[in-house]
Amino acid sequence: MFHRLRAGRWWRAPLVATLLAACLDTFLFWSIAFAGAAEPWVTWALGDLGVKLVLGVALLLALFAARPLLALNQPRLPLSLRWKKA
Repeated sequence: MFHRLRAGRWWRAPLVATLLAACLDTFLFWSIAFAGAAEPWVTWALGDLGVKLVLGVALLLALFAARPLLALNQPRLPLSLRWKKA
C-alpha cells in the first residue's frame, strides 16, 4: 500500500501512515482500557486522537522544512552497493 503512495508526492505515504496508526492506536487503546467503564472515555479518546493528528502533521511539516538540510532529494545508491565490503 505505501509503495504505491510513495510513487506520488513524498508526503502522502507518511501522512497516510500517521493517520492510520493514530486512529488504530486510539481505537484499540481506549476501547480496551475503558471497556464497560462509566467514564466519558469517548471524549477523551477523541481528544487524544486530535493531539496525535496535530503532532503528526506538525512533524511532517517540520520534515518538509528540513528537507534541504537533510539532503533527502539526493540520488541514492542501490542497497546492494551501499553495503559492499571492501
